[in-house]
Amino acid sequence: MILPNPVRRQLLSKLVDIAIALTALFLVVAMFPGASDLIYQSEAVLLALFLALRILVKRNLKHCDHLFVGLILATITYFDDGYTGIDSTWILHIPLTLCVWVLIESAKGRFFWLAMQAVSIGLVNHTQLTPRVDTFVQGTAPLWNNHLNVLSAVTASLLLVRYLHKFNQDILAEAQTQRKQAEAASRAKDEFLSHMSHELRTPLNAIQGFSDLALQTVRNMPDGLEENLRSIRHSADHLTHLVNDILDLARLENGSLALACGGFGPASCITETLDLLRPLAREKNIELVWMGEANLPRVLGDRVRWKQILLNLVGNAIKYTRKGHVRITSQWESTGAELGVLTVRVTDTGNGIAPEDQEKIFQRFQRLGGFDAPSGTGLGLAISDVLAKAMGGLITLQSRLGEGSTFSVAIPFRQTDEDPASQTQLSLASPQSLRGYRILLAEDNRVNIRLATQVLKTLHAEFDVAEDGGKALELLRSTRYDLVLLDLHMPVHDGFEVARQIRDPASDIFHKDVPILALTADAFEETRRKALLAGMDDFLPKPFRIVDLADRALRLVHKA
Repeated sequence: MILPNPVRRQLLSKLVDIAIALTALFLVVAMFPGASDLIYQSEAVLLALFLALRILVKRNLKHCDHLFVGLILATITYFDDGYTGIDSTWILHIPLTLCVWVLIESAKGRFFWLAMQAVSIGLVNHTQLTPRVDTFVQGTAPLWNNHLNVLSAVTASLLLVRYLHKFNQDILAEAQTQRKQAEAASRAKDEFLSHMSHELRTPLNAIQGFSDLALQTVRNMPDGLEENLRSIRHSADHLTHLVNDILDLARLENGSLALACGGFGPASCITETLDLLRPLAREKNIELVWMGEANLPRVLGDRVRWKQILLNLVGNAIKYTRKGHVRITSQWESTGAELGVLTVRVTDTGNGIAPEDQEKIFQRFQRLGGFDAPSGTGLGLAISDVLAKAMGGLITLQSRLGEGSTFSVAIPFRQTDEDPASQTQLSLASPQSLRGYRILLAEDNRVNIRLATQVLKTLHAEFDVAEDGGKALELLRSTRYDLVLLDLHMPVHDGFEVARQIRDPASDIFHKDVPILALTADAFEETRRKALLAGMDDFLPKPFRIVDLADRALRLVHKA
């Protein structure tokens, strides 16, 4: 065990003090009748050396630990008369070995002194080279010497063990304190991020929702108005993407980012990704094309996270390409029965990436291009890299300055024949999508109520509005609904309590099996799990697209 320098200095000071006290006792014993003058003189010299060493230790001079070990070893060698002699000085090798292990920091230093101990033992026991001083001691002195040797060995050993034990307890206590502080800081960070996510997503929900409504319902817009609305929508999408990156970073740091497993079609994901990013490519006059296998097999995996990787890679390629094209190729390579590797390559005609930057491109908050670089947090590639590894895959980069870049993501999947209906998104071209269904909207935010009611009117649904959890429960006691759109943070009763009372067999709710769709700006995974445990059937974070709300709602009412 390597002790910190302050602890080693403190321990060394204590050991020197004990050595001084014990040497003084040996000096007193040397005054007894039967002891030779040589013993007395040797003990006096040794006491003087320890006193001098104490001064050096107090001044924090270097290598005092080596001086102490060397002095102790020399003393043992000088006074020891071997295992078969009349003295027990050899027992001091035990605490000396502990001293070497505890006081000497470097491995080479430890090896040296342990080797010197072996040499000392060999010289004392198998040669005539050491002065067997204790053979001159006669009478009662050997008995006192033996007692003092044992006392010295036990005292030094106990001191060393005590310090090691105390140091270990201090380390454990400090680690426990740091763990508690880290947990408290993590909880505070999560609470802050959850609160800020909710506060940011609430207005974003209104911006995106009303933009969608305007684009879908207003006809014959004046020149430039439609473009302005689309710009607002794209800006809101970008801000939502940044918020999602920050939340994903928090999840990755605390290990709460879980991967889903369901059947999905990679081809439809690629198509959706290109449709989302095509306006950005069109604005920069960049050709966005998909080449490769369009009939990719359906696979089992996390559709959302795989699509997130594609969005980051293709989005970055468009942002860092000034002219030319961004080309996507896809390939399925079978590796066994129903197993294979799905590889997607994103190639651009941008400026390329320098070799020294390629090493750090997947690190957090790394952005290329200096002050004129495209906007972003520098988190997209870092998060994508972690997601790909979590799926058992890998993202690689090939790039040369002036020749563009190619990012490749290869992830193993298992093929599936799962019904694709669960992955199909509904179109809002049909305004009767929710006609005939009665829906309860439980929401306390005025702007969100206005948006949701307009969306439900557009979908031709019948609905009631409850502005708090208490009102929602009252309506549920008197009216049968086909679906409940439930906000999680409301006065009187929050969404979790409302869901629990709906599902409680002992409650007086009229329809306990009514489907519940949670609508919340709190997009943390912990919140989603808590909502599902409370009895909710699905979870849709704000801001959401109208098509997503219609899709989830129809899926739930059809399942009921």
